[in-house]
Amino acid sequence: MFVCALFIDVAKAFDSVNHNILLNKLYRVGFCGPFHALLKSFLINRTQIVSVGNVRSSLAFLTSEVPQGSILSPLFFNIYVNDISTSITTSKIFQYADDTLIFSRHLVYERAIEMLQIDVAKIMDWFFANKLRVKCFKKRSWSDFT
Repeated sequence: MFVCALFIDVAKAFDSVNHNILLNKLYRVGFCGPFHALLKSFLINRTQIVSVGNVRSSLAFLTSEVPQGSILSPLFFNIYVNDISTSITTSKIFQYADDTLIFSRHLVYERAIEMLQIDVAKIMDWFFANKLRVKCFKKRSWSDFT
């Protein structure tokens, strides 16, 4: 049995979460009504100023990013990427925070690679649609004849 795997790292994952996409996903998983309105007010129209020494930047409005240091940020990110598995058909996927592992298994090495390539293309479409950028890929192959 051959196993081909690809480890995917998302660039600036928590900084790239689009607020409108997140709010739609929160609604789809059941955060609706007044609670959805509360989460929307928590995310939308956020501003920031950066200070270095005595120098301050101008006010910037944030349209993406989950609030740094917020207890809700990991939950928001997990909900944001939760539907990535619906984009693949033949491979398996594991996720932990902003790390994603996709792998395929087959008795024929070339078929395992082909299966993985098909689903990687689908996952890249998912990343594009969700406005996330992939920082790097790391690929591995194993064979197990036991």
